[in-house]
Amino acid sequence: MTEMPGHGSIAAAAVGERRRRVGGLIATLAVVVALTGVAPAEALERGEPGERLVYSAPASSECAESQRDLVVADVDGTGATVVARCVEDAEPPSPDGEVVAAQTFTDRTTPARVTQAQAHFYAEDISCGAGGVAGDDIDWSPDGTRIAAALFRSYGGDFGLYVHDRARGRRQLVAGTTVRSPSWHPTNDTIAFTIERSGTGNDVEVIGVDGSGRRALLAGPSEDAAPAFSPDGRLLAFVRGSGAGARPYVAAAADGTGARRVADIAVRGAVSWTPGGTGLAVALTDGIATIDVDRGTVTRLTSGDHLSPTVFERRSTSGADG
Repeated sequence: MTEMPGHGSIAAAAVGERRRRVGGLIATLAVVVALTGVAPAEALERGEPGERLVYSAPASSECAESQRDLVVADVDGTGATVVARCVEDAEPPSPDGEVVAAQTFTDRTTPARVTQAQAHFYAEDISCGAGGVAGDDIDWSPDGTRIAAALFRSYGGDFGLYVHDRARGRRQLVAGTTVRSPSWHPTNDTIAFTIERSGTGNDVEVIGVDGSGRRALLAGPSEDAAPAFSPDGRLLAFVRGSGAGARPYVAAAADGTGARRVADIAVRGAVSWTPGGTGLAVALTDGIATIDVDRGTVTRLTSGDHLSPTVFERRSTSGADG
């Protein structure tokens, strides 16, 4: 596995896979891609309730160098369909499996806008800071009403953890100090995140949605990053190590104890839980796989330069808003 240029830690490898700049443009979390209720028709034909796989793949030639295509496939990796082109990367789908947040571009002074040509998108700007500049990394609240996002606190500055209220269109700073990769606890009241320690690596901390009760969960000499709570809230998946040494781990979500390696396989970027809580979806050097958390067995789903996989469940056949 090759580390992303200019980054020397797993926090960069885990979340830096999605942080890219092209000339004077900067990636901005400013749109939500509808997974239902939009073209192409092929995507709608497979719109029955059930598990699906979303990930990003290399984009076609008309896109900027750093941009990628958003792909939805059957849970076994077959039937892949591009549902949006020229986005920065895939982000987790909403809890009902209807929409997925994505990134688009804006310049330093103009707020992001969605053009008519981008028919798959409807705008939901969660950016903040100078000129509306935003960072990357999001997670949905379990009830789908809020989004936790690591956003630039100011242009060129560090990242803060913000909670965005979708209905009100408002966001609140919950924690600063170079916060990345938030993960919402299924109880809806706690968020885990990576904290980048200058010169000492990365730790995982948790904090209440209201900013209270901040504490370390995984701290020490290990490079720990990209936390993800299991659906039942008992376990916390994360990535330990950097570069070719990055491996998937789980630990007790309550206190970070009992950390164990799930499989001895290098992963690219963050990991995510399958809906049933028995496995992890991971990006490898040559495709996407799921890993059984108890057995450590690896099931390969795709091959190629695929990133940011999430196995999600559509709960209804209703169309998405927008």
